[in-house]
Amino acid sequence: MLTGDYLMAKAIGMAAANSEHTIIDMLMPTVCTMSEGELLQLDTADFSTDESRYFDIIFRKTVSLIASCMKIGAYTAGANEQQIAAIGKIGEKIGYIFQIKDDMLDYSANGKTGKESGNDIKENKVTMPLICAWNNMTDSEQADFKQLWKSQRTAENIEQIRRTVVAKGGMEGCQKRTNEIKEEVFDLIGTLPQSDYCTYLKQITEYIIEREK
Repeated sequence: MLTGDYLMAKAIGMAAANSEHTIIDMLMPTVCTMSEGELLQLDTADFSTDESRYFDIIFRKTVSLIASCMKIGAYTAGANEQQIAAIGKIGEKIGYIFQIKDDMLDYSANGKTGKESGNDIKENKVTMPLICAWNNMTDSEQADFKQLWKSQRTAENIEQIRRTVVAKGGMEGCQKRTNEIKEEVFDLIGTLPQSDYCTYLKQITEYIIEREK
C-alpha cells in the first residue's frame, strides 16, 4: 500500500512538473476515491454488503485507478475524447474483473496464489465469492453460516468458511460474472479503431480471468 501511495504521489508530481494539468485532473479524484473505498470495506462484516454495494466498494478501491491509468494512456497517445471515454469504460470493466478474480483467489486452495489464502476471511471482508454463495443458501443455511462467520477466527474456522463458500457455488458465481463483464469489454473494444492493441486488450482480459496467482 505504501509503495502504491508513493508511486501515485510521484506520478502526480511528475505531471505537475511538466504542467500536465489534464493528467492531474484525471488522477486527483482517484486518490480520494481509493481512500473512500478502503474505508467503506472496513464496514462489510455484517452481511449488509450485496452485489451492488460490493461493486461500489471495488469501484472506489480498485476500478477507479485502473480506469484513470488507461484514460491517461489514451490521452498521452493522442486519442480523441470519445476514444478516451471508451478506454476509460474498458478500464473500469477490466478493473471489476481484476478485483473479483483477486477475491476468488483468496478462497483458492491451489497454493499458487502468491498471497495468503483466507486473508479476506480473517479481516471479515464480505467479497464476491461469499455474496454468490450466500445467495445460494437457504434461510437455515444462512443462519448457520452467520454463526460460523461470527465465531473466533482459527485455522479450522477459516477453512470451514472457505469450504462452505466453495461448496455453495461462490466460485462459479464469480466466474459467471467475470465472463459477463468480459463480453462487455469485448463489445467496447469493438467500438475502437481496430489494431493490434485491441487484440492485446482482449488477451489481457482473458489472462486476468484465467490467472491462478
